Amino acid sequence: ISSAASDVYKRQIPVVGELDTNGREEMSCEVQIADGFLQPGVPDNESERLEALRALDLLDTPPEDRFDRIGQIARTMFDVPVALITLIDKDRQFMKSSCGIPAENIPRNMAFCAHAILQDGIFEVPDMHLDDRFSAHPLVIGPPHVRYYVGAVIRDLCGLAMGTLCLL
Repeated sequence: ISSAASDVYKRQIPVVGELDTNGREEMSCEVQIADGFLQPGVPDNESERLEALRALDLLDTPPEDRFDRIGQIARTMFDVPVALITLIDKDRQFMKSSCGIPAENIPRNMAFCAHAILQDGIFEVPDMHLDDRFSAHPLVIGPPHVRYYVGAVIRDLCGLAMGTLCLL
């Protein structure tokens, strides 16, 4: 796969389906690859989701102890170096809380959490280096060298995905 920014194409890639009693069910779907890594899709309810996200009045606000405490608890409970609370905006991932790594907003197309909000359950990638979807991702091959990712979707009262609590 070319790493040129203009190299955007679609290919069939295996993805993990729902867990069943027989183990993981594999299925195939069409995905978009750009810059050598999987680009996140957009939820069908994106306009409604973004409206609800903005109504929370959390975007572009300073860190808050109430969110940082949750991140610190998760980081300690799961013995991981990084815990984040993220909000997925139209074109970026906003870090509401960042424990273990400096908080920096990143473009949505680079956000692992943008993939997680498309899931009904937990989104886990045990080894980013071995996963074709992410092995060439800049945050995997360069700083902060993400090896493991797990994200749980944070939903509003209507069930719309706002972001994630994720562990790296």
